[in-house]
Amino acid sequence: MTAGAPACTTPNWRRRTDWVLGGERRVRVRVAFQLLAWAVYLGCDIALLVGMAAGVVAPATGTLLIGVTLAAQAAFYLLLRSGWSERLRDPSLMLAQSVVALTLVAWGYAIAGPLRDCTLMLAVMVIVYAMFCLSPRQTLGLGLYAVAVLGAAMGLLSALQPQAYPPQTELLRFALVAAALPVTTSLACYVSQLGQRLQQQQQALRDALAQAQQLATRDALTGLVNRRHMHELLGLALRHEQYRGLAFCLALVDVDQLKAINDTHGDAVGDAVLRGLSQLALRTLRHSDVIARWGSDELLILQTETRAEHATRALQRLRHELASLALVPERPELRVSFSAGLAAHVPGETVEQTLERVEHALAQAQASGPAQFVMAAAGSLRAERQDGGERPQRPGPAPAPEAAS
Repeated sequence: MTAGAPACTTPNWRRRTDWVLGGERRVRVRVAFQLLAWAVYLGCDIALLVGMAAGVVAPATGTLLIGVTLAAQAAFYLLLRSGWSERLRDPSLMLAQSVVALTLVAWGYAIAGPLRDCTLMLAVMVIVYAMFCLSPRQTLGLGLYAVAVLGAAMGLLSALQPQAYPPQTELLRFALVAAALPVTTSLACYVSQLGQRLQQQQQALRDALAQAQQLATRDALTGLVNRRHMHELLGLALRHEQYRGLAFCLALVDVDQLKAINDTHGDAVGDAVLRGLSQLALRTLRHSDVIARWGSDELLILQTETRAEHATRALQRLRHELASLALVPERPELRVSFSAGLAAHVPGETVEQTLERVEHALAQAQASGPAQFVMAAAGSLRAERQDGGERPQRPGPAPAPEAAS
């Protein structure tokens, strides 16, 4: 490959097999299993051709069986390869394929003459082949069907041609089939049960991992992103800003007088207020915005690819929605507002510095009264640190806050 030439992401062999097996993994697996069955059928068809050439199998019935076999396999292949079977409860069509296979085995037994004993092995193979995809109940039913359909073929042969197929001999064969197939079916059922149990354990493990992930990244009360995970997302937003130029803004929202709400109505009502505000913010803000529970009564909002004026309008929209909504249905008279500090990240600034500015802006908003927003001045705290001063314990003169409408 010459330098600078684009690498081929998909191997040539994979692109060629996609025409046969399909592109989706589930379809590929099912079609591959079906083509494996094709190979078995092909071997049986070759055996029938040899029997027809040797005069053991009648050409007319042998040709008809080969034609039906090929047509059935072609139909199953098209149903699987096209993805049509995905709409069914059994998208692999394994039960249907197994029933058709056992029916063809019984047909082959009826026309194979001296070679008919060989077809009994195929019945066992069908059940063993199907046990990995069928439920224990389906596997048991398939075994009973095999005994029934082979018994019907033996009984019909002994009734129509008793000289060629003595009833005593066919009865003995049926007894062997009736003894062997249930044992095989029982083992297949056991394997199927083990497979189901393994799938259940794997699903339980996946659910446990998902729950652990949920607990590790989500706040239990509000369902929002927790503080630790938000730090990771802030680092990711900073990298996007550095390498892709995607600006972001932070807003720190604090519920006004939440302590008074807890003292007056109880902690349960205060928790309901936080949950209600969290759900309202999720519904009102963009899907790309990330909302985290930052403190006991604070929410931190990360707005990516956003300028300061857009972030301000988003908070105004949230405030207007909140003004017309009773967060706690049991307390319709309870009206809630919030104060907020906003800060647009400045290129070259650390996340910690942006957080400091947004906290300072929130303190200024709270000092100006409830339901106020303050946009942090770019680099104001950084300038104070460069001068050697300490961060003020009380906010200084605030920019003119936006009054609640």
